[in-house]
Amino acid sequence: MFKKTIICFILFLLPFSAYPQPRAIIHQVDISRFPVMRAYVSVLDSQGETIKGLDRTFFSLNEDGVEIDGIQCSSIFPNQEWLAVVIAIDKSGSMKGTPIEEAKNGARKFIQKAGLQDRISLMFFDDEIFWKTNFTREKELLQKEIESVIPQNNTSLYDALTQSLDRLKNIDSPRKAAVILTDGKIPGAK
Repeated sequence: MFKKTIICFILFLLPFSAYPQPRAIIHQVDISRFPVMRAYVSVLDSQGETIKGLDRTFFSLNEDGVEIDGIQCSSIFPNQEWLAVVIAIDKSGSMKGTPIEEAKNGARKFIQKAGLQDRISLMFFDDEIFWKTNFTREKELLQKEIESVIPQNNTSLYDALTQSLDRLKNIDSPRKAAVILTDGKIPGAK
């Protein structure tokens, strides 16, 4: 009985020449409806871009070297819908040094991984809000703006969050997200 409740998943991509050196990342395995289990997987090409439109023929699932029949595959985003994202970077004085460099690095990596159709709006904040770009797909412009950020002043985190969500409300996108990069230090807060 114990063996049935602990199952190791090994996901194999079947060979296909259109995608050299694919890489599968298992984000989560949901066993809440055992014996039905769901694995949330991203498949990336050699450049780290998501490979979309894969169906059951591209996967096999094995337990202890034995292939499991009856698996089903479906895309979470079947229409390959684009994503609207606000990236808000805290540039308050407490972000000087390592924190701002880590925030910049995180933002750069996020932008690099964004899909070709995704649109990103960039905001910096300290005790004021500074919108640096509208929603754009121009990754070079976004990267250039990130390099220009210099930490100073206090933190207006709540205003940054509110304005990020307001901006997302006003864009007609099937998927939306706000990414706030901060050390979380707010003057006067305990």
